Amino acid sequence: MLVKGNNNSLSYSFDTNQNFDVKKNRISLTGRFIHSRSDGVKTAEIYYAHVKYDRRIGTRAYLLGYTSYDQNKLAGYNFRVALSFGGGLTWVKRERTTFLTELAFGLNNEENTKQVKLGNVNDKNLIQKTMTSSFPSSILNNRLTCRVTKSAEVVLRVTAFFNLEEAKSYRMNNYASLSAAISPQLALKTSLELIYDNDPVPGFKHTDTYLLSSLVIKI
Repeated sequence: MLVKGNNNSLSYSFDTNQNFDVKKNRISLTGRFIHSRSDGVKTAEIYYAHVKYDRRIGTRAYLLGYTSYDQNKLAGYNFRVALSFGGGLTWVKRERTTFLTELAFGLNNEENTKQVKLGNVNDKNLIQKTMTSSFPSSILNNRLTCRVTKSAEVVLRVTAFFNLEEAKSYRMNNYASLSAAISPQLALKTSLELIYDNDPVPGFKHTDTYLLSSLVIKI
């Protein structure tokens, strides 16, 4: 989206999701970035990527392993890298509706930049301090996919991330999207994503919200 005149702003995003199936195995590649500027000031810069491997062990159950990379410097974290292994179960598998749960455990490594105030509340007296940490983690993911009409689909996803060393340190990612096909290869999609961090990097907010409208190309 581009806005000019009294206000100058530019927002754009890109994401890709590729799945490769071989017999009982599936490899999923996901990538995403969001950029936004308003009057020359950067208001969003987010990068995310992950590689996931699934191995079916039944009609509804599967084992999984994945690694991910996440970056959002405007939220205080320079990078987050995770490696996890676990399993998933498809509770509902119908022609129009799918509901599944995934649970995985692993190791998380991250580098954060916290803001520290010196003496008073004047923003000019803020300094930045870089911290790195590694800790065991777990991820619980629930996803509901529902085809409401022949051309329209709703996706609801709730993902919880837990730091197993600190009970108060958890994150919730809530995602909802509605897509409508306009041809076999093209669709329009609107999505709302709310990310809540119960223990954010010092100097940053708990919640980020993103509302996106996009064109989906199926290959």
